[in-house]
Amino acid sequence: ATQDILSLFLVDATTAPTIRDFTGRRITSDRYVYVLHLSGSNGFVTVDGLLAHHLTGGAVSGQVYGIKCRNRSAEISNVLVYGMSASSARGIYKEGTGADPVTSDTTITNCTVLGGVYGIGVIAVQVAGTVTVQNCISVGATWEFIACAGCVTTSKNNCAALGNWHANFPNGATDLSTDPLFKDAANDDYSLSLASPCLDTGMWPSGRSSDILGQHAPSGPRMDRGCYEYQQDNPRSVRTRVTIPPTVPTRDERWMR
Repeated sequence: ATQDILSLFLVDATTAPTIRDFTGRRITSDRYVYVLHLSGSNGFVTVDGLLAHHLTGGAVSGQVYGIKCRNRSAEISNVLVYGMSASSARGIYKEGTGADPVTSDTTITNCTVLGGVYGIGVIAVQVAGTVTVQNCISVGATWEFIACAGCVTTSKNNCAALGNWHANFPNGATDLSTDPLFKDAANDDYSLSLASPCLDTGMWPSGRSSDILGQHAPSGPRMDRGCYEYQQDNPRSVRTRVTIPPTVPTRDERWMR
């Protein structure tokens, strides 16, 4: 289509809407693609669960966004974005301009982004508020995590697979620059493998109690990083068998059976 494609466009909501379990997939445009576009300055928005994949924008001037948040106070969590193709592809992107600057807080928590030019970015004229990015994984973007000069951004327990941190993004001691070791990335399974360095190494953000699949989080002593929580309390998981000793029945219990 020779036009901008907006899967969901929310502007100036006066209430506090929650967007949950939203999917945008296999969307193609010669120009821009937005799976979720949050705009305006009224109302707090909660995004809990979004899947965006195989998004194709213009090869010359097109842009692709999993989520574009423009001067909205928002809490964004449990998001997976992959399969982006455009001259400028952006997974989760916080934006503000001189005429419409960022004036409120935004939190981006337990999200996983694959590819793009900007994986998770904060490119904004900012006069107030803080953008907090925590427990997120970004893989393969030119800038896996990026912020502009003057942006008030905090980073906690994130993972950049290639270590592509922009100089203005405040990555620190709790952030990782390493392969997150997904279970089967070749087949678009971006859940964590048993060997992942992102298991049990996240922080415990307030308000999050489940992952992108609705599974309990945390299932271990700490949150995992990324949008999937490895279910170590699942009796069928290898991790459970390794970490929890089996219960051997007594002689009387065996007899009763």
